[in-house]
Amino acid sequence: MPTRNYNLNRWAWFSLWLTTLSLYGAVSPQVQYNGTTYILMPTNLLRSNTISGGSIVVSQEVTRGKMNVALSNIIVVSGNIDWSGGNVTYVPLTGDIQTYVNAAVAGDTLSLASGKYTLTNTITIAKQLNIVGQGSAGFATVPVTPSHGTILFSTNASLVAFQINSDNVRLADLSINLSGQASTAINTSSNLHGLVSMGIDVIVLCKGLAQGFTIQGCDTILRNMTFDVESTNDAAYGVWLWNDEAVTNDCILQAYNVTVTTKGVGSSSYGFVAENINNAHTVTLTLQNSICRTLAGTGVDIGIASISTTTSNAIVNAETSKVEGADWDAYVTGTNQLNLSGSVVVNNKIFGTPTYRATMVSGIIKGNQYELPQLAYIPTNNIPINSTTASATNWFLMNIGGIPQFVATNFAAGGWLQKAMWP
Repeated sequence: MPTRNYNLNRWAWFSLWLTTLSLYGAVSPQVQYNGTTYILMPTNLLRSNTISGGSIVVSQEVTRGKMNVALSNIIVVSGNIDWSGGNVTYVPLTGDIQTYVNAAVAGDTLSLASGKYTLTNTITIAKQLNIVGQGSAGFATVPVTPSHGTILFSTNASLVAFQINSDNVRLADLSINLSGQASTAINTSSNLHGLVSMGIDVIVLCKGLAQGFTIQGCDTILRNMTFDVESTNDAAYGVWLWNDEAVTNDCILQAYNVTVTTKGVGSSSYGFVAENINNAHTVTLTLQNSICRTLAGTGVDIGIASISTTTSNAIVNAETSKVEGADWDAYVTGTNQLNLSGSVVVNNKIFGTPTYRATMVSGIIKGNQYELPQLAYIPTNNIPINSTTASATNWFLMNIGGIPQFVATNFAAGGWLQKAMWP
């Protein structure tokens, strides 16, 4: 039979057969039949009903006004509607995001509009979905009022913008701006896999406990994100991943190009934290090309931490990153691991014993076996290199046959090494 296609918007085609109404892709038009309006969303579709005779009017808002398509003498509108996943649905600014989440099926993508969505309740995601906006506000370390892209905004107390309860959820290209007391931008339930967030700016400025992203026993990827999380009278946590005894998974977070700024006035604050109280599973945080800043409040302010209460299964790897805390830049307890590789520790405020791998600490390059005042090209010969470290063996970068090498030598603190021959 012939098919009549009406391109109602740029996201999908609405197809009308002479005997069956079929819906492909992501649209949310209305079908009116005998005075009754049917919203063409998955939960409202006529999956099993049959309508015979009469006429159908399809109306859909488009950019340049309302498009009305009148079709007469349609024989049957049946439940033969294929909505098996992989559809893209446009969510208008006037739409309720949770309604669209409920209506979607696993594998769908919800495309949010450019502009502001005002949240009054938590968006709970209990199925595999992609929720994608039109871009974030794009600030670095100082928060700005979002003026473009997709903005999720709320002043409600105790609100979590996104509660993730399913595997394989992806959030991308939007801003979250919360100011209600005790707000949290994103929270997960436990034992989830395949969580991805990217291109998101988070601003949580509130009274009470302020939280950016809390992850429990999940494997998660963060890319190109910025957090500013501050409380005016309580604690502030930027990104917190943790396991408790009920978790059955290792908790793994990979963060690339993520900047976190936190400040808690009234209690302690943390930038990135890996905390584990599960004997059987680990918590691993890996930062790459990221920045962590915890500003001075009234409690203990820690930039990056690897901690546990009953285990030693917390692991933090900071690679080519910058960590800064008003009280402690880096904090590790017991035999938990904190590995600093090619990173910068701003204030040289370190609690515990981290592992250094060519990390800058207050202008000193540190490694497992060496400590250098600087790494620099010396243009003349026989230039002495000074050391202020007293030990039996000191390690220095020397030019040996034109090849830079770390060489051990013995001398007292404040001595001069005369052997470095530079071209």
